[in-house]
Amino acid sequence: MKMQPLSIRTVLILTISCLTMLIAFLSFKETYQETTRIIKIQSLQNAASTSDKLFEVSANLSELRNITYFMLYSDQDMLNTLKPRLTESRKISDKTLEEAINSLSQYHFPGLFADIEATKVSLSKLNHLRTDIDHEMTLPVERRDKAKIESWYKQHTGLILQTHTVWIEFIKYFSNIDPIVALHFRFKHMLAILMEYGDRERSVIGRLIVENAAPTPEEQATLLEWHGATEMGWDRITTLSEQGNLSASVGPYIKDTESHFTNVHDMVKDMFYIPGAKYHTPYPIGIDLWLEISTQVSDSSEELKNAVLKETSAYLTHLVYKAKKGNSNQYCHYFIVIKPMFIQFLGH
Repeated sequence: MKMQPLSIRTVLILTISCLTMLIAFLSFKETYQETTRIIKIQSLQNAASTSDKLFEVSANLSELRNITYFMLYSDQDMLNTLKPRLTESRKISDKTLEEAINSLSQYHFPGLFADIEATKVSLSKLNHLRTDIDHEMTLPVERRDKAKIESWYKQHTGLILQTHTVWIEFIKYFSNIDPIVALHFRFKHMLAILMEYGDRERSVIGRLIVENAAPTPEEQATLLEWHGATEMGWDRITTLSEQGNLSASVGPYIKDTESHFTNVHDMVKDMFYIPGAKYHTPYPIGIDLWLEISTQVSDSSEELKNAVLKETSAYLTHLVYKAKKGNSNQYCHYFIVIKPMFIQFLGH
């Protein structure tokens, strides 16, 4: 039997149906891609929060180490002055470290678990040493075990470095989602390293001031090494701020903090940093003033840290908003195209 030719109406229906399915498929594909991107960005937002917790841990551990170190070389009057700060610093440090570990526990990346466990082991050892360290503080200065104190200092610094290892291992899994956030991660990690070297310098100098002792050649070499690391760090910080679009908002904080670092170094470089030079003690600066100066540097570093944390948070919030808006627009585009076709079809 000879088939009847398709009518124009039938051809139109088939054409509209094919176009509808094609547009639906393309819209679904685009919507799926956008939804996947939203999920990735939201995971990046959560990861940034965890990363920031590790930043807080590093800063708090450094402050705790410095306060404890000052106290272990101080007389009873200074010990009594610093005890409230020690108690508060321990409380904050313990809390932030616990929160960071709990936040990390939701991730199951290869290698991360081992680094977290190593951090827990280091933390456990330091917690056991607290009783010994507190006992040392009850003794007269001349009877305190310096070898035990310096061993504790190295272990505490080791814990800080261990948290940096965890941090690097963690953020590498989120460095390919958004290039700007990846630069923010690198900026914050470099800033944490820079702050750590600066804290080490001030803790050793504080100890020398308390002891009223001239630095040994080895101590001078170490101080020069740490200061060199901070100088290079500022150059890298500035570059990363420019690459990560942070210059406008964070730039003034960078200049202010770098200025504090430079001014403090200039103030004491003749006493502690010139190789071979022996400054005649007693030093023209007491531990009270040095603690005040150190606190000012720490405060400016904290302001810089908070400024970049705020910028990353704002950028990610905007990124999520744009992704969701784009996803919503895909649905709108779909219905805008399909609706006239159905109206035309029903009209026939």
